[in-house]
Amino acid sequence: MFRDQDAGNPFSDPSVQNVSTIQIQPHVDSFNPFSDDFNPKELQVAVIATNQDVVRQATEDLNRQLDVLNSAAENIEYRDQNLQPQHVIQADRIKNYPPLPPCCPIKPCFYQDIAGEIPVDFRLVVRLHYIFWAVYSFVLFVNIAGCLGFFLFAKDQLMAGISFAISIVHFLVRMPCSYVCWFRPLYNAFRSGSSLNFFAYFVISGFQIVVLAIDSIGIVYYGTVGWMHGFNAFAAKRTGLGAFFIVIAILFDLLAIFGFLLLTKVNLLYRRSDASFERARSELNQNIASNQYVRQTTSAAARDATRIATEQAFNGSQC
Repeated sequence: MFRDQDAGNPFSDPSVQNVSTIQIQPHVDSFNPFSDDFNPKELQVAVIATNQDVVRQATEDLNRQLDVLNSAAENIEYRDQNLQPQHVIQADRIKNYPPLPPCCPIKPCFYQDIAGEIPVDFRLVVRLHYIFWAVYSFVLFVNIAGCLGFFLFAKDQLMAGISFAISIVHFLVRMPCSYVCWFRPLYNAFRSGSSLNFFAYFVISGFQIVVLAIDSIGIVYYGTVGWMHGFNAFAAKRTGLGAFFIVIAILFDLLAIFGFLLLTKVNLLYRRSDASFERARSELNQNIASNQYVRQTTSAAARDATRIATEQAFNGSQC
């Protein structure tokens, strides 16, 4: 009967009894310095082990906090480099646009770096506007070829010659003016968040869309070939020339449509930003007040007015 009880007792297993007999190193809290079996060396070893555990735990916590801080610093650096524009303009920054050869006497007038100056959320819009400007310039150049063909085959050589000359003027004037008057304001608006540049872009870009629609008509003495020239060429049995005129008219119309879509996109981004008409007016007044020529002119006018008033008062007192 006792053997059966020992068999059912889990503590009768020899392995368990061996484990129970192992002496476990006491913790520092379990030491009693007033007991007879107190050993100072054991206390020193326990204290050293406890201190090592505390130091190891503190080191792990410190390393974990350093990892979190390094990760946050990397995120901030990434955001500063990729998501934010470089507002600080370097004094020694070299102008790089338009890209002209070194031997050219005319030097670049602007600094353009879409990837470096424009926030990442607006880079696509700015690049699309740049492509739009490049295609616009190309169509103006193709229009010169169309006006040349009109000049070679037209019955009224004087009218065709004037149109051809005006087409060259269109290309030489409108290509740089479009870049300066609406692309650069858009570039500066997204670079610095300027409300005044947004306002300038909306006015000039809207005017250009209307001009493109007029270009496609093909008005006489206007300097562009369009639908009217194409229909007249088909009527005169000049199918190839008429088709070329129609293609140019379609290009002008496509530019007007694409320009309107870009204008709508910029308008949506403008409404989501902090820009406003009041800020544009404030920026305009600030720019006028900070202009050195305006300040000199205003000061000179004030001095002249003061001098005239003083002379009039002096002459009146003598009378």
